Amino acid sequence: MPRNVRNFWIDLNVDGRSNIATGPKCSGGGFTQTVYVRNNGEVHVAGTIRGEIHADDTITMVWHPRGGQPVVLSETKR
Repeated sequence: MPRNVRNFWIDLNVDGRSNIATGPKCSGGGFTQTVYVRNNGEVHVAGTIRGEIHADDTITMVWHPRGGQPVVLSETKR
């Protein structure tokens, strides 16, 4: 478990790569992660995951698939 966690903390493990662990610099920060996939030799955006903080102190993590409706993956209070 990370020592200092803001609203979000990302721990990324990809085969054959070094682990990446990071979070927002300030307590009001969020994140955006874009996921790319190969499709018949071309690279496409599969979607984006966004970590967002709202005015009512709600913290959401939302999957925005390419060409589809957003899906709320997580919703908590700060």
